[in-house]
Amino acid sequence: MSKKQLDLWKPFCHIERNHRNNFNSYGFKRTIQIGDVNRLSARYTLAYDFESINVSNMQNTTIKGYSSLLRCLLTWGVIESYYELFPNSTGGIAFFYNYNLDKKDLLLSKLREIPDTDKLYQFIQNDKNTNPTHKENITLFLNGNNCNPSYLLSGIRHVFGHGILTGNVDKINTIQLEKISYLLRDFFLDLVNEHFTQTVKNHQNFNSL
Repeated sequence: MSKKQLDLWKPFCHIERNHRNNFNSYGFKRTIQIGDVNRLSARYTLAYDFESINVSNMQNTTIKGYSSLLRCLLTWGVIESYYELFPNSTGGIAFFYNYNLDKKDLLLSKLREIPDTDKLYQFIQNDKNTNPTHKENITLFLNGNNCNPSYLLSGIRHVFGHGILTGNVDKINTIQLEKISYLLRDFFLDLVNEHFTQTVKNHQNFNSL
């Protein structure tokens, strides 16, 4: 099975081999170099193809939990790396991506169907490291209202990164945690892939491929 890549990664590489002088046509920051985009591609592949960690003397359920949290961390690293390629937008990374409303509503609906989703986000909401903006969006989500889904991913990344969220925290079923992590991964990596596809298509030399 071949590794997962951005859909237009090969056309991007072809453009760069043949039209290096037009790198600024992508709309990236002036300081961005090809190595920055290569790192994005590598992180995208890692996040998408990542399956599990391997830890000696740890129960499989706990390994599944930590693997799920790490999957969220890797996914956040991709959307953050991609965001950093472009001039900073108003509101930061949370407002950089344009969400398809149907896809966003479907994500929120599927997350709410998972039994332990509420327990996970109530834990994050109550943690001292969770800032007011995250708390506000998590409250909206828990109440069944519309919210910015980026905070559902970054909330996990933030609390996990601070060492508070563990693989079996608050007796959350790690099978359910895994489902949450895959939903978030698929939604956000597809979002990056779609944006990257449009970015490559907008390059002045794309139609010459």
